[in-house]
Amino acid sequence: MIDPSNALEDRVTFRISTVHKVKWESLSGVFYVARRSDILAMLSGPATEEGRIGYVAVTRARDLFVFGVPVICLEGVKPALVAAGFAPAPL
Repeated sequence: MIDPSNALEDRVTFRISTVHKVKWESLSGVFYVARRSDILAMLSGPATEEGRIGYVAVTRARDLFVFGVPVICLEGVKPALVAAGFAPAPL
């Protein structure tokens, strides 16, 4: 929530970028959307290029990491996501 008395200081900014472009940065929050194969690779660890990209995405976030999983991908990866500690966002 933004305090109206500090509106100029609390201005929320965001940008759209690739994981590679933020590799050495630390960000307040990250929203990461991946394909089914990338999700499974990330959950398997950094042994593959897709797994390393997922690792970088997760480790850039200081305060908040949101993993956006397309509905079309969810059925095949939901058990693995839950086992890894991810929880669905309340609607």
